[in-house]
Amino acid sequence: HYAFTKYAQQVGNVVPDLFQSVLMGLVALPLLGLSTTTPITPLTVAMSIPTILVAHLLFFLMGLIPQYIAFWADNVWSLSVTVRFVTMLLGGAMLPLSLFPDSVQQILHWLPFAYLFEFPTLVILGKVDFSQWLTGIGTCLLWCLALGVLSIPVWRRGDLRYTGVGI
Repeated sequence: HYAFTKYAQQVGNVVPDLFQSVLMGLVALPLLGLSTTTPITPLTVAMSIPTILVAHLLFFLMGLIPQYIAFWADNVWSLSVTVRFVTMLLGGAMLPLSLFPDSVQQILHWLPFAYLFEFPTLVILGKVDFSQWLTGIGTCLLWCLALGVLSIPVWRRGDLRYTGVGI
């Protein structure tokens, strides 16, 4: 199936990056003196692994719908770039979500974006307790399910109206 193939491709692309990030973190934390002030513990690392995996799946599913739309639309590059920009802005990768007004922060924590970047970061830094973690993982999985269900009719439409454009 196309989605499984694309997910395997994305995992293959991200594994070297993740390995490099872990190594860099192991080197940078002690060099910057953050290993004594940052509460990264074996528990936070254990909690962050499934958090990163679920966030990765969510990010993939958010990008899958524009890929499916590409089966019948001639130009979806701008849609894909917009999705990436919005996810990074509203997910906390460009700006910490704490800089947004409180009312906006409350809305953002119910949308899927916060679970892409901010939530995994807070988990590894030990700023999320176990009950908050379970709630966050559950919410992220619900968003994965919703996006997965939403992608089915988009795939079916593309499967019926495929047009080959370009190389």
